[in-house]
Amino acid sequence: MSERREQYLVASQQALIDVVETLAEGPLSHSSVAEIIEATGHPRDAVFRALQNLAYRGWAESPPGGGWRLAPGLVAIAERLRLAIAELHRRYFPGD
Repeated sequence: MSERREQYLVASQQALIDVVETLAEGPLSHSSVAEIIEATGHPRDAVFRALQNLAYRGWAESPPGGGWRLAPGLVAIAERLRLAIAELHRRYFPGD
């Protein structure tokens, strides 16, 4: 990435995105905070804050058994995107 673009990056936002991507790698499994820290390379406090923000918005959850996983809020966004792509496909490739 160019140096000019990197000046606009925010570490906490990059941590949040990395946490989402890490959780998305195993959407049916639960990841511990330690596993997320290891996978992302972010410090514990950054991962914890990212998880708390994701949970607040319904994008991640910590089920009773422990660990973290993606939650229905993020899945709903993915479903809306899937439907939009299907509509575009129908519009531009009719009969396909």
